[in-house]
Amino acid sequence: MKKKLDIVLKKIEVCNLNCSYCYFFNGVDESFKRHPPSIDRVTITNITSFLKQGIKDLQLDQLTIGIHGGEPLLQKHKDFDWMCGYFTEQLVSDVELRFGVQTNGLPLNEAWMDVFQKYQVGVGVSIDGPREYHDKYRVDHKGRGSYDRVVEKIRFFQEEARHRNMSSIDALSVINPELSGQACYRLFVDELGLDSFNFLLPDNNYCIPPAHTAQQYGHFMCEVLDEWTKDDNPGINVTFCSSSLGILFGGESATYSIGPSRGEHLPLITIASNGDLSLVDE
Repeated sequence: MKKKLDIVLKKIEVCNLNCSYCYFFNGVDESFKRHPPSIDRVTITNITSFLKQGIKDLQLDQLTIGIHGGEPLLQKHKDFDWMCGYFTEQLVSDVELRFGVQTNGLPLNEAWMDVFQKYQVGVGVSIDGPREYHDKYRVDHKGRGSYDRVVEKIRFFQEEARHRNMSSIDALSVINPELSGQACYRLFVDELGLDSFNFLLPDNNYCIPPAHTAQQYGHFMCEVLDEWTKDDNPGINVTFCSSSLGILFGGESATYSIGPSRGEHLPLITIASNGDLSLVDE
């Protein structure tokens, strides 16, 4: 079994959206105020040295660097290219290296596709369901909804990925029990043609509880599960469902936020834009 470690690298700590539920910019976490808006090359070289030593000390077989923000695509293409190139140059001889990026999709263009193709970066986009759902929370700094622009970018990515023989785009959606899990699932599969997506519980805790009960969040996901099983299509993966069922049947979860780390997959760590280490948000 491969020994694996995943890193969440918050390389940009600003955002072009102003999502009302954002735990980072609109919650109690104000660490971004102490961090630079963008990671610099000196910090990248220090992080690389840290990772290189960690690969050796932990005898890792696989390292995944998940590039997050803020909005990570607010970094210049050339800086992103340099960063991935430097990580690859320094680490690929020691470990199987993978890259992923989570974006709101708005900055996507051909230049970004070139970089993603060059380093085989897996791409996820954030979308919270149909327009009336998405635009209720995922607005820009002028209060304008972002749904139409995000869908346009998803379709752009899908078309480019087909021409370039790249992996398709994944989606992340924050669960809102006031909405329909069925409607969200059907949008992703029937209208957007997505075959891999995940639903996230909002980042809350005992001190700051979520707005709804566990049963309400469960009802939303039961609607999703009903649609997924009704489709009976093994080509569609709903990570929340497959991870929950995996644990239920004695297997492993595919996501850190559902179930404990198992086997040789080590717990996630987060690296901020100034190089600070912390636990992952969940």
